[in-house]
Amino acid sequence: MRLIDCARQAGVTTDTLRHYLRVGLVEADGRTENGYRTFSARSVARVRFIRGALALGLIAGLFTLVPD
Repeated sequence: MRLIDCARQAGVTTDTLRHYLRVGLVEADGRTENGYRTFSARSVARVRFIRGALALGLIAGLFTLVPD
């Protein structure tokens, strides 16, 4: 799925998902022939986990220590 689809399914904005990509909290699974990033259901689950943990007050920097 494309970035916009992943963001919608995870309940975040595309800007939020791009931020997570920049800081290394989420990685794209690959790219299409025309350069769009692709994401899987696992990516959606990870973004939902991050959002839930942030809602509980956890520090975002800790997520880089959590394996997939």
